[in-house]
Amino acid sequence: MTLQQRIESENMTVLAKTLKSVNPDLRVRRSRLVDESVRPDSQRNVRSNRRREHNSHTDSYDRIAETHLRKDEVLIINGFKWFGHNRNGIHKNAKCGSGGVGFLNKDYLTEIFNIGILDLSFEGILWVYLYHRLSNFRFNICVCYLPPDHSTRQVDKELFLDTLLSPVYEFQNDGLFYICGDFNSRCGDEYDYIPGVDCINMRSVLGFTRNSY
Repeated sequence: MTLQQRIESENMTVLAKTLKSVNPDLRVRRSRLVDESVRPDSQRNVRSNRRREHNSHTDSYDRIAETHLRKDEVLIINGFKWFGHNRNGIHKNAKCGSGGVGFLNKDYLTEIFNIGILDLSFEGILWVYLYHRLSNFRFNICVCYLPPDHSTRQVDKELFLDTLLSPVYEFQNDGLFYICGDFNSRCGDEYDYIPGVDCINMRSVLGFTRNSY
């Protein structure tokens, strides 16, 4: 196996581990993602169908930070629609992409909601909206990735957070919001909420490291 093939195989293995929460039957075979639930094994298919039936009610969408996709690459997985925001400015000799964020939405959601991209103007931040087809219900979801402190891809954290909050202020009267992702933030034993204002349970402190985020 050549170096390029080994790199691609390792990348696909990492991707498969990430996507197992969506489809537990994903495996890497010769640098390709394979859904083993389609094998002609009736007993295995019964187990897989049971898992999918359960997951269809609990995991309607999945958020992915650091997709490592390049340019216009997308994830294609049966039963899901992909919304992605790939990182720009990847070196032409890079073996793989870096950064990037995206959503995997189950196909049946498109029968219930109008789904589209709300905003992707800032690298590392992707907003997606869901409009209910039969009511005024609206749900806005954001997935984001803030590069680590002192990273070669480090961005202005104040600008990043201001950009992240802008749609919240702009569409605050249009429905619910859900923000998730990887902020690479370390707050140690400091409060991660405003006492007396936020109604959030205290967390169990596992580490005392702090960074500039």
